Amino acid sequence: MSAPLTGPVTLLGRKLDIEDVAGLLKEYFYDLPDPLCTYAEFDNIVNTQSTLASLVYNLALALVLALVLVLVLALVLVLVLVLVLMITVVMMLGAEKYSDAESHLMINDLHEIVNRLPISHRETLKYFILFLRRVMRHSEVNKMNSSNLALCVGPNLLRPLEYTIEYSLNIPKANSALNAMIDHAVEIFELQEGDE
Repeated sequence: MSAPLTGPVTLLGRKLDIEDVAGLLKEYFYDLPDPLCTYAEFDNIVNTQSTLASLVYNLALALVLALVLVLVLALVLVLVLVLVLMITVVMMLGAEKYSDAESHLMINDLHEIVNRLPISHRETLKYFILFLRRVMRHSEVNKMNSSNLALCVGPNLLRPLEYTIEYSLNIPKANSALNAMIDHAVEIFELQEGDE
């Protein structure tokens, strides 16, 4: 295993902080006209999440609706953001509770969706997911496990064409799907031994 990157790095002969490199990479993916996980596949990817994810989603939706009745719009927006973060954590923690059948179905669905992406998007996504897996190997130092990585880069890789409250409520599912792509890259991207 290679040593984790810390401190300044040299890129094209210039010394840069690793945080600057990470920020630049995130901005590049965010500024793409069509995310790596394309707009056309957003709903399909989000829908790969299991019944557990749907249950959490439905509970969150009920909570949000109750809050809308009680709070003013400005307060609701703040609470929705907090709720989205809480749901993300719950979904990431609950990801291990999927049954083998649910997990297998989700992996197969993500595999099919990824294969429908334009080849340039698919190959770049595969390469980036492999990079995230390398970052994850140093999680004991950098605290970036697959769920934290998905939370940090998810909105840059997977987003709908229009931003709505429904999209905000789907952020945890999108992050959970990206988390699954990181954890199950071998199956989803049909990696061979030595590809990692």
